[in-house]
Amino acid sequence: MNNSGSHKLFLSIITICKNNLEGFECTYNSVVRQNKQVFEFLVIDGNSNDGTQEFIEKNKSFISKFISESDSGIYDAQNKGIKMATGEYILFLNSGDVLLNESTIEELYGRIKDVGDEKIGIYYSDVLLKKGNHLLKKRFKKELSSFYLCNEIINHQSQIIQTKILKKNLFNLKYQLAADYELFLRLVFKRKVKYMHLDMVISIYDLSGVSTTGNGIAKYHIEHSEIRQEYFPDEISRVLDLQFYQNSVHGASRIKSDKILGFIHRKSYSLLE
Repeated sequence: MNNSGSHKLFLSIITICKNNLEGFECTYNSVVRQNKQVFEFLVIDGNSNDGTQEFIEKNKSFISKFISESDSGIYDAQNKGIKMATGEYILFLNSGDVLLNESTIEELYGRIKDVGDEKIGIYYSDVLLKKGNHLLKKRFKKELSSFYLCNEIINHQSQIIQTKILKKNLFNLKYQLAADYELFLRLVFKRKVKYMHLDMVISIYDLSGVSTTGNGIAKYHIEHSEIRQEYFPDEISRVLDLQFYQNSVHGASRIKSDKILGFIHRKSYSLLE
């Protein structure tokens, strides 16, 4: 899926899936309808048996590369995609996630080319979260402090990262559900990768994934806490201090930590009907 001739592809869109035919069809349709196809579409299937493989075979002319085999989890599959990627940048769009509209890649391409700074290794946008029939817009800050990232996660569906950086920094398979959080922190704080916020929405994130439902929620929070402890021990202490004061009465007033932290959470979200 490339109309750029012999020039290097702008983007590799990597979609992983396993037994989620309905979700994959939504993702597939949002990708193939793009009006500027300066990208490759890589699909990593975890040996699905629900008709996903048959759907892919039927529509393989629109898919650049496809493999279907067993893996050890989400990030093992995404690492396979990174190793296969040939585009300048990578976007992870898992089954069920969709691009905002048919002009998304065109707008993304134009904005990054207008910036024209090859030293920027990570671009990230705002994101829409889909839960049931509602969409929640999640806005991210332009400056990413330690305290902010201790309390907030930049969804990987909103990240566009240089492929050459990811090939040298794969997901840590120690984490089954929160490796994307660890990778982003590793790139920003340890590798000192330059980043930039784009004032746009790239994707709609499907909240029915494994890390946001059922037993996956508890496991995700355990991994998330472990990662926070590694990267932000001082900030965690600050959060605990705020929680202490939240439950302490000083004279006639109570200090509410949610007022202090509100700019991170409540002001970052808006409900879209």
